Amino acid sequence: MKIKSLLLGSAAALFAVTGAQAADAIVVEAEPMEYVKVCDMYGNGFFYIPGTETCMNINGFVRSTYTHSETKRGITDTGSNSVVPAVNLSGVDTNDSSWTVRGRLNFDVRNETEYGTLRSELRLQGGDASAAGDQNVAIDRALISIAGFRLGYSDTYWTTNHGYGAGAPAINDGLYEFDQAIFFDYTATLAEGVSMTVGVQDSTGADASSPDLYVGFNASFGALTVAGTAIRDASADEWAYKGSAIMALGDSGWQLGGWYAKDGGNTSYVTAYLDPEVDTVWGVQLNGALSDNFSVYGVYSQGSGDAVLPAVIDADITAWAVGAIWAPVSGLSVQFEYSTQDTQADFANTAANTRVFDRTNDAFLVRVT
Repeated sequence: MKIKSLLLGSAAALFAVTGAQAADAIVVEAEPMEYVKVCDMYGNGFFYIPGTETCMNINGFVRSTYTHSETKRGITDTGSNSVVPAVNLSGVDTNDSSWTVRGRLNFDVRNETEYGTLRSELRLQGGDASAAGDQNVAIDRALISIAGFRLGYSDTYWTTNHGYGAGAPAINDGLYEFDQAIFFDYTATLAEGVSMTVGVQDSTGADASSPDLYVGFNASFGALTVAGTAIRDASADEWAYKGSAIMALGDSGWQLGGWYAKDGGNTSYVTAYLDPEVDTVWGVQLNGALSDNFSVYGVYSQGSGDAVLPAVIDADITAWAVGAIWAPVSGLSVQFEYSTQDTQADFANTAANTRVFDRTNDAFLVRVT
């Protein structure tokens, strides 16, 4: 009994001492963890910046493009005069290959205010030394928008209001023009699916002596979207006009689109990047998916008119492209494309003589994104 009492007493004393030591020990509590929360009000990929009500999306791509092209030139006499007009269409046949790389990083930041959604967009882009405009990493887009107002630098409204080649995913989408500008505009919603925009811009492809005024509309009616833009080139004191339409072909996933642009022959929006310059360009496109990871497309465009260059009395340019896009896994696509562009221009040397210039460029492209 005494031994039993002794053992019980010893156990109780040991428990009391151990409990006192545990009570006196310093316990370090873990800091509460900050979890990144999904922000689903603006679509997939957005998350809340920790500690704020601001949402951000970070995305981008890396792509590599290989191009092999062949250019052939020829001049045909239709009279006795053998004098070749002094224009910049002459040259030698070429057979070239190029390999370029581009990287792009996009930041899209949004939050709600009493005036609506405040949005800031920043795009950084760069590439290898052989890629025109991509030699160094630079700001390719910087935009602020709120309550219908937009201010900053990006692709122009002349381009974005009509989609890129009327929605076609072509690498070489023919005579469709691209340009960037510093701009300020306002878009008002007139009815469901119908909006109108007015603004001014300083285009990188135009004379920067004074800003250009533009106005346009965009309207969606079920499967059909139509858009129109008019822009005044201040340096040429002339208006340029563009219209486009894109239609979804039922539930097939295919779409058909077209666009048309015209000016008086002197603006920087229709003619400046063509050689020779023309005053009217138009195009059509068709694209759609053959399976979950394989799609195809075709694009055709044409330019025509009285060219601006000396001695050229008429010019016609045709371009088309066909291609396929294969996406073997999520986040990776391989694109194959064949394109061709043919230019013909008539030169009037004398009343009795005309020369026809012809230039054809064929290209095969492979792009991995």
